[in-house]
Amino acid sequence: MLRGLVKSNASHDGMGFRLRGLEMTRLETFVDAAFAFSVTMLALSPDNVPRTFDEMMVLFKGIPAFLTSLAMLLLFWNGHVRMSSRYGLDDGVSRVLSGAFIAVMLVYVYPLKFMVGSFFENYIPALRTPTFFNSIGSAQSLSTMFIVMSSGFVGMNVMLTMHDLYALKMRKALAFTMHEIKVVRCEVGASLVYIAFGVASLMIAIALRSGAGVVWAGFVYAGLGAAIPLYWTVFGPSKAEISDARAQASEE
Repeated sequence: MLRGLVKSNASHDGMGFRLRGLEMTRLETFVDAAFAFSVTMLALSPDNVPRTFDEMMVLFKGIPAFLTSLAMLLLFWNGHVRMSSRYGLDDGVSRVLSGAFIAVMLVYVYPLKFMVGSFFENYIPALRTPTFFNSIGSAQSLSTMFIVMSSGFVGMNVMLTMHDLYALKMRKALAFTMHEIKVVRCEVGASLVYIAFGVASLMIAIALRSGAGVVWAGFVYAGLGAAIPLYWTVFGPSKAEISDARAQASEE
C-alpha cells in the first residue's frame, strides 16, 4: 500500500524530499515498539534495582555508556523514520525488511551495551564497576564481541540500504522527482560507507583475534565522524538544489 502519493501540499524534509508517509501505520507502530523495548534492554533490569547507596553509585557509573548506546540506536531509529516519512510504503516487502531490521537490532543491542560499557570503564577509571576486571576476558573474547557487534552494525545498515533500494525500484509508483532520486541514491551511498567501516571493524577483529591490537576494531568507527560529513559534502545535493526542489514543489 502506498500512502499520500497525490498530495500536492505535502510537507518536505530538510533535503527537499516530499513526505509521502505522514500517517502512522501499524508497521511503524510495531517498529517503534521494538525500539522502545531495545531501549529498555539497555537500561537497568528490574532484578538489579539499587537497594544501597553503593549500588546506586554503580548505576550512575553506567549512565555515560547507556546514553552513548541509546544515541547509536536512535540513529538507526531515525533512519527508519526517515524512510517511512519519505516513501510511505507499507507492503509485503517493506514488512519483511522491517521485521529483519528489528531482528538484527534485538541481537545487536546487548553486544553494543557491553562494548560501549567496557570502553568507558577501560579508559575512564572513575566509571569502573566492581565487576570490571572479571568481565574483561581474553583478547579472543573481546574479538568475538567485536565480531558480533560489527555484524549487527553491518546488518542494520544493510536493511536500511535495502529499504532505499526498494524505494528506488518503486520510484515511478512513488512519483519521485530527479532530485528525490538523487537524494535516495546518496542515502544508499552513505549507508555503504557505514557498511564499509563495519566490515573493516569485522576484518580487524578477525585478523587480530589473539592480540591486544583487536581494540582497533572499535576505534575504526571514529573515522565515521569525518567520512560521513565529507561524503555528503562531495556527493550530496547542494543548498541551491534543495531550494530549487522546494520551489518547484510549491508551484505544482
